[in-house]
Formats: sequence, structure tokens, C-alpha cells
Amino acid sequence: MPSMESFRSSNRASDLRYHSVFITGTDSSIHSLRDLKGKKFAFGDIDSTSAHLMAYRELKQAGIDPETDLKSRYSGSHPATAAMVANGTVDAGAIDETVYDFLIRGGQLDTSKVRVFYTSKPYLDYVYVARKHVSDSTRERFVLALLPCSKA
Repeated sequence: MPSMESFRSSNRASDLRYHSVFITGTDSSIHSLRDLKGKKFAFGDIDSTSAHLMAYRELKQAGIDPETDLKSRYSGSHPATAAMVANGTVDAGAIDETVYDFLIRGGQLDTSKVRVFYTSKPYLDYVYVARKHVSDSTRERFVLALLPCSKA
């Protein structure tokens, strides 16, 4: 049975494979985050890590204030953002990279209409935390409930 310490120090390769992608129309003049100033931009769901939180952070780090430099809105979902970019409702948007790939592979998004112009730095997603007063034994049980069963 894995210990808490082995779980804490584990480095799952999948944990650092999450990215937000910024997409625009194929004929757009947008090629960098700085090109977004004054443009119509769609975030996904306000509670989304990839379609809001990380995208917002990347914009701020690029010197873009989403509150004043963009005409931003929330689409409510990754597919809705992709559709808004594809049909020209907005100039650009941010969605999860895996969702983007899924939409392309499934034929729901056409690469002749949209393109990725920026990919975020990798980040951790699906992080679980416990309050500091939760006992070690309770934390251990929680960790084991999330990990696949190990075979001895």
C-alpha cells in the first residue's frame, strides 16, 4: 500500500500535461497575446481552470488586462467558445487543449476555420487538498480511495 509520503513525492507525468490554448480564426491578424488588445474574447466557464483561470493569468503576464484591454465574455463551455471563434462571434478564445484536440478529432471543429496562436505553460489540474486539521489517517484513506488498486 502506498504511503502518504510516496504519494506526496510522486511525479505523475500526466500532471504537467495540461495546457490552455488560445484560438482565433485562420485568417485573423492575431498571432500573439499582445495582438488581443481591443479584441472580442471568450473565456469558457468562469469556474474553469483552463478556459478562465489559467487563460486570465497568461493574459495578465503578457501585459493584457482582461478587464480593460479586451471586450471579454463567458461562453459557458469549451465547445461554445470554440464555436464562437469559428463563426466569428469573437476574435479569439481560450479552451482546454485536450478539449480542442477532441473537437478537432471528432469533426466538431474545423482547422480550416480556427487555429491555435498561443499555448499556455503547463499547469497542474484536478488538485485535491485537505484542511490542515484533517488527521493523517483520514488523509491516507482519501489518497487510497483516489489511487488505483495496487497489486502486491
